[in-house]
Amino acid sequence: MTDEDVLSRLANAFPEVEKAQAQIQGVLTLRAASGDALVALAAWLKDKLGFDYLDMITAVHALDRGMFELVYCFTHLPDGRRIALKLETAQAARSPWEAIRSARTTST
Repeated sequence: MTDEDVLSRLANAFPEVEKAQAQIQGVLTLRAASGDALVALAAWLKDKLGFDYLDMITAVHALDRGMFELVYCFTHLPDGRRIALKLETAQAARSPWEAIRSARTTST
């Protein structure tokens, strides 16, 4: 199955999903519109296309845009094909590091 085949099948099931602007080299990279869409898309990729191995979860902190980009990579084990799903999320008003620093200073 080629990337074009996957995109064609996706277009029918998930018309709001699109190729991500920044592609991961050698990996079909898609952008989900919401967390719910990402969960539904991941389940569909597993159940319909056999991408049943989640091999990586990571995030990119885009300070200039005040957001995090979550990246989930799935693999179709029989042939090694990979698909990445990206989701942009708003940055919290207070970072986890600020919360930790605040907790340390108030507890001492």
